[in-house]
Amino acid sequence: MKFFIYSILILVTILQCKSPDTSESGGSDMVLEYSIDIDTLIQGHTDSSTWFYPSVGVIPNNQPIFVFAIQEWFKGRSDVFSPVVSSYSLDKGQSWTELEDPQSAFTYRSESDNIDVGICNFTLKWHKKTKSLLGTAHTVRYREKSLVSGLRSTIWATYDETTMSWNKWKSLEMPNDPKFYDSGACADQRVDLPNGDVLLPIYYRAKGVDRYTSSVIRCSYDGEDLVFKEIGNALDLNIRRGFFEPSIAFYKGKYYLTIRNDENGYVAVSEDGLNFSEPVIWHFDNGKEIGTYNTQQHWIVHSDGLYLVYTRRGADNDHVIRHRAPLFIAEVDVEKMVLKKETEKIVIPNRGALLGNFSIANINENETWVTAAELMMGKGEEKYGAEGNVYAAKILWNKPNKDWMN
Repeated sequence: MKFFIYSILILVTILQCKSPDTSESGGSDMVLEYSIDIDTLIQGHTDSSTWFYPSVGVIPNNQPIFVFAIQEWFKGRSDVFSPVVSSYSLDKGQSWTELEDPQSAFTYRSESDNIDVGICNFTLKWHKKTKSLLGTAHTVRYREKSLVSGLRSTIWATYDETTMSWNKWKSLEMPNDPKFYDSGACADQRVDLPNGDVLLPIYYRAKGVDRYTSSVIRCSYDGEDLVFKEIGNALDLNIRRGFFEPSIAFYKGKYYLTIRNDENGYVAVSEDGLNFSEPVIWHFDNGKEIGTYNTQQHWIVHSDGLYLVYTRRGADNDHVIRHRAPLFIAEVDVEKMVLKKETEKIVIPNRGALLGNFSIANINENETWVTAAELMMGKGEEKYGAEGNVYAAKILWNKPNKDWMN
């Protein structure tokens, strides 16, 4: 596996997804169209490891700085990861520096009882109010290179433009309440408010409890420190592991939460971003469940349309573990809270490897990226074409996204 990134344009898929235009100047005959270009950012894997959860953030200077973060998953070992490494690009992702961690921001930390602490699912996003690149994730704890279940917590880190590296990660201090014994923000999408406060979706459980509860917390953020302020209502589900890995989006005055569960994906709506409606199973507008389960779903927000990216059953993909490929995109009918089936398109194709751990980034008003790695489990993925590649699926909008920084 090579520890540098290069861009190879391997596929140009011209997809035209038509949806009602709700802009002030648009009429019922207007459509929001986009194309998708797929770049390969990294090629290959090793016998022992495969790339995991790539995420991109953009510092929107006169010369934008693209920042990339990723880590390795060690095959055959449950949630055991290498420290995060990072790279940057000064030419809008055409070329990248070598992957590294020059400030040792993500090195494992030692605790008592022979515990090592790392992080995973590090998600990058520009914070407009403070003009800083903020990444969030949660911890993972290991003893003798094996996962210690539970004991997770939310962390964050900020990017230093002067050194082109990350500052050391810090832990978010939660209220002293037993229910937060095991908690975290994992592969989350957050919403940044105009005053700089951050709406961060988390999931949590008390010691000895099997099921997770999901909520959105509100934090203050000044460009350096993230501080807990309040928590919204608790979203519970009496099915296996409950609700976990939620992601939040803001679109046309309302907040939307998509949530992972072992049996289905769920969606809830809120007026204030903290207190959400009872979650319901994701459906298409034809009445059928979309068939996503036990993996992430994420939002794409355009000023003229709200979209969901997801995996699902029923796509000639029974050979893929948990049906985690291909990645799909479909427009959300925000009045009925369903997906418009006729708008469904493939974002990244199925080549036999899992794509369910992925991230979304608004790059500028004309581009949104979906980044995902082919997770090689050692289950014969190669025979379907998978190579352990890391992809950036670039959604190119035909109309500017006025809210791309939000």
